[in-house]
Amino acid sequence: MRDRIAELLKARTGPSWKVRMALPFRAVPEYDLRAVDVGVVATERWEAVGEGDLFGSPEIVIEILSPSNRRKEIAPKMALFLSSGTQQYCAVDQTRKTVSVTGLGDKTQVYKMNDEVPFPLLGTSLKVSEILND
Repeated sequence: MRDRIAELLKARTGPSWKVRMALPFRAVPEYDLRAVDVGVVATERWEAVGEGDLFGSPEIVIEILSPSNRRKEIAPKMALFLSSGTQQYCAVDQTRKTVSVTGLGDKTQVYKMNDEVPFPLLGTSLKVSEILND
């Protein structure tokens, strides 16, 4: 699923953005290296890193929920990411067939199968049905 999401976003973004699967980064310098299922980072920021670690969270994070990482367990990660650079955090729930989106200072919005998830930073959107491939 993360491959499909990354490909959908790559096809809809221009050269200003890098879309990466299993994107490694350090939310804050003293934290261990982390990775998210799909991350989107400004190209300028990505290229400035070179061979080093990306410091600060990706501008857009997409996590795919599994039975081992339910909503209750991802809440602390989401809070950390939103406080260290993430502007849009998306949680894809295959069981409920929803995508929950939280932005800076915003409440969480839940999108269902017939909805489109907006990505304002990228100037595009994805249908939930595309994300879930249903």
